[in-house]
Amino acid sequence: MVESRRLAELVGRLGRGALGKLAKLMSPIGLIPLFAAIALIVFNVIDRLLRIEYYIFIAKLYTKLPPGYSTIGIPGIDPAFPLLKSWLAFFIAFTAHELAHALVATYDLGKPPRAIGLFLALGLPIGAYVKVDVTPSNKRAWRFLAAGVAANIVVAALALALFALIGMPSQYLDTPAALLLPPEFLSLKGISIQLDLLQSILFYIWLINAWVALVNSIPLLVTDGHHLLTCLLSKIMPEDRAYRASMNTSLVFTSIIVGIVVFERIIIPLLELV
Repeated sequence: MVESRRLAELVGRLGRGALGKLAKLMSPIGLIPLFAAIALIVFNVIDRLLRIEYYIFIAKLYTKLPPGYSTIGIPGIDPAFPLLKSWLAFFIAFTAHELAHALVATYDLGKPPRAIGLFLALGLPIGAYVKVDVTPSNKRAWRFLAAGVAANIVVAALALALFALIGMPSQYLDTPAALLLPPEFLSLKGISIQLDLLQSILFYIWLINAWVALVNSIPLLVTDGHHLLTCLLSKIMPEDRAYRASMNTSLVFTSIIVGIVVFERIIIPLLELV
């Protein structure tokens, strides 16, 4: 981990100008995946209750995949995420996310970052962070909290637009849902998609930024979605009640996701071995 105060000062100066204003104007975009994520969780629970046999069937199919595929999403370990392309996409996603937080904290709240740092693994940057003195429960902090997700959505949209501009393979036009899964994973399903280097880089920037935005918007105990929900609820109820409501929602959603993962990725595969 390396940390720089000079870089934080530079970002603080940028945040007081047009770049900070732009980040603030874009921040409401970050509200969209919060509500989409909540709706998606509710839909998945209802759908699984109504079609439990179908999801058991899908879970059994996963047991036939090569080990590791689309399970943890770590570049180079999960075979569906090639090391260099996915590493670059994750680095861009985390950097854009944290930079947007810092710019909006400076421009909108008058709280420039105290430090900016990089997380390193084997000498390579794998993520970024900013240190800012902003209380997430602050009613005015919603733009700050939403800015990171908004930045991921903008980066994803730009990458997807460039991907389409340079020539998107026809399979994506025929089956748009394929845009939400790695080509390496689709190949196991008999869908062969050939991408050149630039196409592949743009695709993974789109894919990873889109999923980072959605997952980080789910109200879980460690996500921006949890803090953003607390902030929004505090506008219509006392702060302590807003915090409890958001915390309870996060606990329920965390339990649901853990329960689904344990049942579909651990219990069903173990039963298949019996």
